[in-house]
Amino acid sequence: MKSVFKYSTIVFVLISMLQAQAQSIVMPEKKMEAAKRNILYNLHSNINGIVESTLFGIMLMKKNYPDQDYTKLSEAVQSLSANGQTAEIRVKAQLCSLYLDFTGWFSDIDFSDKSNPHKYFAQISERIQTNLLTSN
Repeated sequence: MKSVFKYSTIVFVLISMLQAQAQSIVMPEKKMEAAKRNILYNLHSNINGIVESTLFGIMLMKKNYPDQDYTKLSEAVQSLSANGQTAEIRVKAQLCSLYLDFTGWFSDIDFSDKSNPHKYFAQISERIQTNLLTSN
């Protein structure tokens, strides 16, 4: 139980750091690289909640810092979408991957309610379904 609390705390600290840094225009490169390393580490966690929170954190990071290089994170998320421990993680990883690849489709999504990340995954899913239906 202590390790779950420890890892959850790490994820929430990372998300808080990203939110605080979003107020500045540029995140120092060393902090960005450290955040990316922590995210990659958290994506390999055995605790589903940490992985899911990390996927949401990646989308927040992309929203706040769109010009960063997300190649390694994108590769890890794509791998997770095929090999995640649960169906829910695989679906959320697929949605996160689509968000990373097609950010313009989702530019109007406002990640203001950080307490309910599930609603943002649902919004991304709805947007994809709508785009697929209208293109047919």
